[in-house]
Amino acid sequence: MRKTTLNTIANQKGSTGKTTTAYNLAYALYNEGKKILLIDFDPQGNLTMYFGIEQPDKLPYSMFNIKNAMMTDEPLPSPEECIHSQGNIDLIPSITWLTQYQCFGSTQLLRSL
Repeated sequence: MRKTTLNTIANQKGSTGKTTTAYNLAYALYNEGKKILLIDFDPQGNLTMYFGIEQPDKLPYSMFNIKNAMMTDEPLPSPEECIHSQGNIDLIPSITWLTQYQCFGSTQLLRSL
């Protein structure tokens, strides 16, 4: 059985190199034969665009849909609907709608507690 490792790159401050680090780390691990899943939580969607998706807001499914389904207890999109693949690197993309979710979703979450 293969061991799964989770790496998180996070910092609340902008322009600290999170996206660049995630992108370069993914490709370094890919070159070692690892299977990678990148999840773009940033509403700017730069990691999504680095992945070659030029118009992320036109995608039918993204991290927005997953977060929305989790908050509303709706069924999650299937992996085939929301994961984009390039070789051994998979991506769940972001869209600018996540900005609206961050404002509305946080309030919704606090109300549910």
